Amino acid sequence: MKFGYVRTSTDQQNMELQIEAIKGTGVDDRNIYSDQMSGCKRDRPQLNELLGRLRGGDTFVIWKFDRLARSMHDLLEITDKLNEKGVQFKSITEDIDTNSPMGKFAFHLLGALGQFERELIKERINAGIANARAKGKHMGRPRTLTDEQVKVARDMKQQGTGVMAIARVLGCSRHAIYRVI
Repeated sequence: MKFGYVRTSTDQQNMELQIEAIKGTGVDDRNIYSDQMSGCKRDRPQLNELLGRLRGGDTFVIWKFDRLARSMHDLLEITDKLNEKGVQFKSITEDIDTNSPMGKFAFHLLGALGQFERELIKERINAGIANARAKGKHMGRPRTLTDEQVKVARDMKQQGTGVMAIARVLGCSRHAIYRVI
């Protein structure tokens, strides 16, 4: 069975162009799902309902990649789910149809490029972190207590002061005190 998905970001945008193109591929009106919201939102009710309804042998049709996903990562995540279910995928504008060998090849090529992009981003992030650490920058959340406050907390604890009292004096949580004493 063929199913279609259309999405517009605003009320001013018209879905008719997408709907007509999808119907032209043989998708019945009753099997076209639509959301009117930003593609950046992960929770799109109609898309989620459609993805839950699809079964092996079905075909999922969209007008254009950007109507389904906002990033290559998001697109690959959705299409991986389709592939796991045995659902074919067709994008009209990009002329990708996983029912054909060339369509499968093109889609896998796009997937490989997406994976390459993710690896490059990860590599750049790790290089930036290593560079910052080499320059002595602290990574992560700022410390709650200064070195001087840690010394005061330890001294107070040695003198028998309770953790809650130390936390009150230093203006922090008891968990911060437990971490340093």
